[in-house]
Amino acid sequence: MDKDEKIVACSDMPADVEMGSGNTEVISSSGLKRELGSRHINMIAVAGMIGTGLFLSSGQVIATAGPVGALLAYTLMGFVTAGVAYTTGEITAFMPSTGGFVRHATKFVEPALGAATGWNFWYTMAINMPAEISAAATLVQFWNTSINPGVWITIFLLFIIVANLCGAKLYGESEVVFASLKIMLIIGLIIGGLVIDLGGAPNHERLGFRYWIHPGAFNTYIKGGSAGRFLAFWKAMLPAAFSYGNIQVVAISGSETRNPRKLIPAATKKTRHLNNK
Repeated sequence: MDKDEKIVACSDMPADVEMGSGNTEVISSSGLKRELGSRHINMIAVAGMIGTGLFLSSGQVIATAGPVGALLAYTLMGFVTAGVAYTTGEITAFMPSTGGFVRHATKFVEPALGAATGWNFWYTMAINMPAEISAAATLVQFWNTSINPGVWITIFLLFIIVANLCGAKLYGESEVVFASLKIMLIIGLIIGGLVIDLGGAPNHERLGFRYWIHPGAFNTYIKGGSAGRFLAFWKAMLPAAFSYGNIQVVAISGSETRNPRKLIPAATKKTRHLNNK
């Protein structure tokens, strides 16, 4: 690694990095503090892998494709999103620019692709954030139905606005907290599911693979037979992909990371292990 690259990898100064033909160009960029450390990046990667759709859409996927069809849909989309995570992690470690994968598309492919990618990502976030806020309000309604959901939506929206106004460090800390809550929730759901499946529910009835036999491992969609089972599996792909939402967020945080050449690959590897599990 030459001197310029060491500056990019190790310096705490704010910088926007572009990789040219064999040289490293450091462009001064005001406002970047490089406050995200290893703990923040690891949890950002984990939170990106565990999307909101895992909690809201998994029932829809199983109802659409059946238990085996849902398993295949999640597995296939896991491989697809893993490829996205690995490539974005590698290129972000190589070129941790402020524009993330939008700048990468412009730099290495075509400016038109970068513009299209940027607007598509903006649109995705513009519709995804209201969906997640509404989902959070819906979850709260399970425990408290006396308060209008609009109140919870307003509270969550104000929290998100404040978090975005307070800089990258607060964002990193909030990702640590929420990713930890996601992991604990998933562990609790797995344990609870095993208890119910093995007869630990109040009726003490063991479920096992009952629903794999009746109504069956695969559901049909539109038509019967093998074609209907394939269509059901294909229809389940979109909500399964939604469960892996924001897996590319590590690429965006690269320019705010203290040592992207070291921390981004490490976080990507942890994402791979979680994706395999």
